[in-house]
Amino acid sequence: MAAGDRAIVEQVKGAVDIVDIATHLLRVPLTRKGERFVALCPFHREKTPSFSVNPSLQIFKCFGCGKGGDVLTLVMELERLTFPEALAHLAAKAGIALPEHGDGAKVSARQRRLAILNETATIYTDWLGQPMGAGAREYLAQRGFGENTIRAFGIGFAPDARLALYQTLKKRGHEDEDIFATGVVRQKDATTTYDLMRHRVVIPIRDLRGHVIGFGGRVLGDGEPKYLNSPETELFSKRTVLFGLDRAADAASKRGTFVIVEGYMDVIAAHQHGVDHVVGTLGTALTPEHIRVLQRYANKVVLLFDGDAAGQRAADRGAALLLQTGMQVAVVTLQDGLDPDEYLAQHGAEAFEAFLAEHAEELLDYLVRRARERHAAADPISGTVNAIRELVANLEGVDDRLVRDVVLDRIASAFGVPVANVRAESAKLRRVDTATQAATLPIDVRAPSRRVNGTELDEIWVVLGALTKPEFAEQAFSVLVIDDLRDLGRRQLFVRLVELWRAGHALSFVSIEAAVAQDVEAKAALDAILRHDIPDGESAARALERVVARRADHEYRRRRTELAQNGTFRTGEADDVDRHLREIMEFQKRRVRRSFKNSDTDPTLSESDASN
Repeated sequence: MAAGDRAIVEQVKGAVDIVDIATHLLRVPLTRKGERFVALCPFHREKTPSFSVNPSLQIFKCFGCGKGGDVLTLVMELERLTFPEALAHLAAKAGIALPEHGDGAKVSARQRRLAILNETATIYTDWLGQPMGAGAREYLAQRGFGENTIRAFGIGFAPDARLALYQTLKKRGHEDEDIFATGVVRQKDATTTYDLMRHRVVIPIRDLRGHVIGFGGRVLGDGEPKYLNSPETELFSKRTVLFGLDRAADAASKRGTFVIVEGYMDVIAAHQHGVDHVVGTLGTALTPEHIRVLQRYANKVVLLFDGDAAGQRAADRGAALLLQTGMQVAVVTLQDGLDPDEYLAQHGAEAFEAFLAEHAEELLDYLVRRARERHAAADPISGTVNAIRELVANLEGVDDRLVRDVVLDRIASAFGVPVANVRAESAKLRRVDTATQAATLPIDVRAPSRRVNGTELDEIWVVLGALTKPEFAEQAFSVLVIDDLRDLGRRQLFVRLVELWRAGHALSFVSIEAAVAQDVEAKAALDAILRHDIPDGESAARALERVVARRADHEYRRRRTELAQNGTFRTGEADDVDRHLREIMEFQKRRVRRSFKNSDTDPTLSESDASN
């Protein structure tokens, strides 16, 4: 990156507040903790907030899963944007105009492919309005979808033609590589190319920002498969996308609740009737990624799945996963073979919402009932044992001890068995699970927390001061030697800081994290010091004085002991030697004081000055 580009990036980062950006992206308030703000991590499942945002450093860091970076990284991770896209997004928020490079013709592959997907959606909607789309329009009318709804969701039509879309996109100048990468056209081999969606009503699938990232298609007639989604691409993953979330997020945030259904037709019907906090899975079970996104907006979920076997299996998988999250969860099952869109069409929105409230089954009650049903065919003893073991296994991701105990008590009560036996079964499963997880946790997470002593805090403040205050870094590097730091990790971290500084790099969290990525001790030290508030300039300066003074005191004692052991003091010159050593110690301390009056001192990382 050129110097001018780096300057623009720093200007954009400096113009936005990472706390505001994080609050907007997470959709939950961040809680102040000292100088930092904390929240539940959006990147992994947790009960206790370990996600930290530091406004002084303008960084985020999760002390649970290890994710961290600056405001650009945060936007890239949560919005799934490239670096240029995240930079442009933040620049627009800050009102900063980004310079164009050359003629501006270079566009990222991601931007080109998003453009193809958006064009494809427009092509499908155009085809829906043409004579060949008559059958699709008739089908949509039968489903009760009005013109406003069709337009709002961008519903379209794909004709029963193998290359209609491909040829249209080619005529518009798009390259094969980008067309195939979107998944809308498939290439089986070098000679076989075909449109994915054919003879189908086509529904765009959008990300949270409203970009089209894929499509779902419902076949017209009796063809198979009945429903077809875009394949997994770099832009589209069923594990992370919930249909309708771009439209439902704000409503769910206000209500504090999401309703989750099985497919896009049910979502569209709900929104048409004004039930606007409904989202749908896309042919896959609810995943941890889905749940982490939902938790950013609401703390309650209603699972609304069909009463058939497939719907019940989907509800079972989602309910078991949600049990581990601490969210409020209810399960509603539609009977008589009705789908949610059919119920809405017959009874309307008011009756639909009343039905949800009346028939909501509390999560654990639902899981107990379903476990009984699944194991009812066995003899009473083995059926009960297997049902209890299934329920206990569902708790293995619940870390909150009180929640676990309450649930285990309720399981025992539901089956009429001693709670001690149920807890023993849970403990047996948990011992195995805990042993497996402990080996994979970051060192800093596994290590017990403890208070740091004054010496450690001084070292932490010196390193934090060097990382956050350029003028202090210059002073610290001019007087500090590697042995002034006692902790191995902080030593190695300090070495990396000096290397970056000498190479002319700006000392930032991003640059130092990259520099220590392969150094386990230095990385653990960096994670640990980021838990502390940043010292002001005066506090950092005094900490530096104390660190160097301790080194001087230690050197004095070492040299005096050494001279005493080799007989030097027996010459009668002990007072002179002692005076000389004290002068060395005072010289060390004066070096620190002078550094704050004269910033032109040459930096060093050697011990040569310590022994002169």
